[in-house]
Amino acid sequence: MATVEQWIQDFAVTDDDIEYLNTLLLERETPMNTRTLASLLVERHLNAEAEKLAERFANALPYDPANEYEIGQRVVFSQFDYAIAEITSIREGESAEYGAFMVIAVLFDNDSLNTGDTPREFAAALAQPHALNAGENGGNGLPASEVFNVEDIIASNEFDDVLFAVDEAMQIDDSLLNVAGAWFPEGLMAEANEGHMHLAEAILDMFGGGPLPTQEILENIGGIGENIPMELQIFSMNYAMNIDRRFDEVGPTGEVLWFLQRMEPEHVQNTPEMLAYMPITYNHDALPENALTLERELADERSPIPAAPRDIESARVNI
Repeated sequence: MATVEQWIQDFAVTDDDIEYLNTLLLERETPMNTRTLASLLVERHLNAEAEKLAERFANALPYDPANEYEIGQRVVFSQFDYAIAEITSIREGESAEYGAFMVIAVLFDNDSLNTGDTPREFAAALAQPHALNAGENGGNGLPASEVFNVEDIIASNEFDDVLFAVDEAMQIDDSLLNVAGAWFPEGLMAEANEGHMHLAEAILDMFGGGPLPTQEILENIGGIGENIPMELQIFSMNYAMNIDRRFDEVGPTGEVLWFLQRMEPEHVQNTPEMLAYMPITYNHDALPENALTLERELADERSPIPAAPRDIESARVNI
C-alpha cells in the first residue's frame, strides 16, 4: 500500500492540470495563491484515482474465507496487493482443524501471480474464524484506504514538494501572472490605469507616504471598476503599482503594504555601501542538491534559481 510520502513523490503536474486551474480561475474570477491551487489540484488527482479504483473493482467481490462463491465470479485478494482473479472451479475440502469447507481455484489477471498449469486454490465457506475474515479487520476487503484525503497530503512534511511542482508549472504558462503570491490570467485582470495610479499617489501622500494596504487605497479612490470582486481589484492594483516606480511594496511576507518611494528615508531609497551586493564568481552547477534546496527555500533575490513558493500558513523547522 502506498504511503502519503510515496504519493507525493509520484505527484506530477500535467498540461491538463494547468488547463483545469486556468478554468477555475476564470470561473471564480478570483486570484488564488499556490497553496489553494495545489490543494484543489491534489483533490482533483485523488478524485480521479478514486474513480479509477471504483472502476477497477466494479463487479469484483472481496475475498473472505467465510464467504461462498460461484464459478465465474471475480474476487479481490487484499493479501496480494488487491490483485483480481476469476474463479475457474470449486470443489469440496475438509481438514481436521477447520472441518468441511469449499476450495476455489482462481486465475489471476496478473499472470505473475499464477502458477503455470496448476491453479491457485483458496478456502471458502470456512466456518472457523480466519485472519482474512471481514469481521476480523472491520473492513470489506477493498482498498478504500488506498486513496488518501486532501488533508492527509497537506499535513505531510513533504507537501512543500507539491507546492513547488505547482508553482513551477504555473510559471511556465505565459498567460498567468503571479502577484503577491496569487495567480490570475493576465488577459482578465481589471484595468488599473494611470488615473488610478495618480489617485493612489495622492492617497499615500495624504497618509504621510504610507504604508497602506491595497484594499484601503482602493476604498479611498472608489475602486477601479464596478461589479469587480475586491480580490481581483486588489490583484490588479498590486500589479499596476508594482511596475510603477512611484510605489514601493514594504510589507512583511504574506502582507502587501505600499509606500511612496519619494517619501522614504534616504537609507531606504539608496542601499548603504556596507550592504551593496558584491558578486562572486563560482560554479553554481557544482553545488550539491541539499545546498540547492536550501538556496531555493531562502529565496534570496540574487539567487539564479526560482524561489520555492512560500506557504505562509505553516512552517517547518528542523533542529
